[in-house]
Amino acid sequence: MHRPTLALLVIFSAAFVAAPLHAQGTSGADLAMTSKYAEAMIQLNKEIAAGQNVASAYFWRAYCWRNPDPSLKYDAGVDNEKAIADYTKAIELDPAMAAAYRNRGKCWTRLGNHQRALADYLKAYQLDPDMSYLANELASARLLVNDYTGAIGDYTRMIGQAKAGSSPTEQMFLASYYYHRGYARAQTKDLAGAFADYTEAINEPSSTSMNIGDAYVKDQAQYARAGIRRQQKDSDGAIGDYTQIILRKAKNSGEAYFSRGWTWLQNEKYDEAIADFTMCLELEPGALNAYFQRGAAKHNKGDYAAAEADYTQFLTLSPKDADAYLNRGLVRAELKNLPGAGADYGKLIELAPKFVRGYLLRGALKREAKDLAGAFADANKAVELAPGDSDTWWERGLTYVAAENYDAAIPDFTKCLEIEPKAYSAYFQRGQAYSHQGNPAAAETDFAKYIEAQPAEAGGYWRRGLARKDLRKFPEAVADFTKVIELAPQYAPAYCERARWRDFPSDSTAALADFAKAIALKPDYSYAYYWRGWHFYNTKEYPAAIADFLKAGETGYDAAMAHHGAGRARFMNNDLTGALADYTESLKSDPRWALSDRAEVLEKMSDLTGALKDMDALLTPDSKFAHGFLQRAMLKRKLKDFPGALTDYNKAIELKPDDSETYRNRATVRKGTGDEAGAKADLAKAAELEAVAAKKI
Repeated sequence: MHRPTLALLVIFSAAFVAAPLHAQGTSGADLAMTSKYAEAMIQLNKEIAAGQNVASAYFWRAYCWRNPDPSLKYDAGVDNEKAIADYTKAIELDPAMAAAYRNRGKCWTRLGNHQRALADYLKAYQLDPDMSYLANELASARLLVNDYTGAIGDYTRMIGQAKAGSSPTEQMFLASYYYHRGYARAQTKDLAGAFADYTEAINEPSSTSMNIGDAYVKDQAQYARAGIRRQQKDSDGAIGDYTQIILRKAKNSGEAYFSRGWTWLQNEKYDEAIADFTMCLELEPGALNAYFQRGAAKHNKGDYAAAEADYTQFLTLSPKDADAYLNRGLVRAELKNLPGAGADYGKLIELAPKFVRGYLLRGALKREAKDLAGAFADANKAVELAPGDSDTWWERGLTYVAAENYDAAIPDFTKCLEIEPKAYSAYFQRGQAYSHQGNPAAAETDFAKYIEAQPAEAGGYWRRGLARKDLRKFPEAVADFTKVIELAPQYAPAYCERARWRDFPSDSTAALADFAKAIALKPDYSYAYYWRGWHFYNTKEYPAAIADFLKAGETGYDAAMAHHGAGRARFMNNDLTGALADYTESLKSDPRWALSDRAEVLEKMSDLTGALKDMDALLTPDSKFAHGFLQRAMLKRKLKDFPGALTDYNKAIELKPDDSETYRNRATVRKGTGDEAGAKADLAKAAELEAVAAKKI
């Protein structure tokens, strides 16, 4: 009952009738017709042995094999094989015995050999086309062998005869004839014809002379018509059909509620679906699939806890249903019950070990739980099972990203795109991987592809803007951040980045407006305060810069960087004491950030020894900080430590051989120590470097 299906109501008469002539008196046939089967068998065996009415005797003995005890249920305790053997013997003795062909056909039907049954019904019909019920049985046999065209012809003939009034018995089956012809037409894709026949069956007046299951046939015809309406996207019509069945209060109204609920579900009318599935369960507590579908409706509605309860009830009754574990796993993941969801996906994989999505879902959970080894195991298994499925490469790519293995992630996203060029999110993820890899040009290209496919998605512009900023394409980056603001006007970081990369100083006013907007949207936005502080620093508004740097620190920005910025602004504002305090505070968080700057302050405050101490703490023999060696060399020079100064100038030149200032400073020291030749050589080198620089300018 996961989905309503079309039923085939093949109707055969229950009794074996149309007996041949037999001798009058207490014959085997007489005994059989009065249900005295044991006595009839004895008498019929005698008749066969004596050669009396042999064909009839075989016919009736076959009848007895089919009816061993009238107290037994229909089709219980019968021996169809022996009955077939006796009907065959009767036919051999009397080839015109239509009833024998007809009844042998029934036996073949009971044994599931529908082709041989059809052959016997055809022969019987050829011999006696007016035999009661035979035409209907022939048409039913055609349906069972998928001879829909033949069945349509048979039912069309029977409908014509019944409507002409030639057979009152057949008139009582008219609704059934329409239904079955509709079924046959549906199998040949003639939905218009099937729809018309189902409608005729529904509208056919019910029989009052005998109970032939009219209501049941009408219900099934209405179910079938609703099915066609669903195929044709006529959900309202389908719901109307199910409602009519419910209003008739048919005995199978639970199924009608289920079918209507399923239609509501497909139409995303979740409340109506839930109500119908609930009613189905009240009428038929054993309709376990109603729990599944009600769970699906609650799931889609977002009522995850209630959905979980329904899926659990379904699994209690059907513990090996993989779909239910899948769906319960999904709702448990929504409920943040990750262990429960993982257990469900594990059970899903156990029941369906080749179901790729199970590995993908479990792998994603493991990735979220930082179990990268487990996530890779599931992702690799998914790729192994379905290397042609883009989702498998996508998920493994995401796992590589989580492991910060961008070199491996990029080929997986590329493979995903080879399989599914419209998997646009792979461009986005690959672009981010390129960014992490330090390849902003490739990142820019991928984000452009993503934007082409998703022009209304702000994330693509945001990431491309960052890549363009790294490429120093500042006007293009500003344009992207402007687009982000257009699509997501409440996204504070876009204002902040646009402010940072606007043209300076011509766009200074606009930049300050952007910083202000970012802070208005996010009052504790430490990043915005920090970078506005540098903006004020560059415009020489040092008090405003100091205030913003300190605010950045208060609101969570890196303390070392915040105090370092404040120290720079105080230094430029000639507040040496304040600068010294900020640099000292910065060193508490990161001793590498501010030693050079504090040394500069101490030097200006004439504390050359303190300044040198900071520079000694900063520099090691293997340091690559050329300016630091230059700065310490100048301190040593002021302290008259010329050999030490010369050593530091040499190191600075080794690290940065194209800096003319360092050569000039070393020339001064060399001259002071009597090395005139060295001094001249340094001055010549400085002049050479400056000439080269002038040409470049």
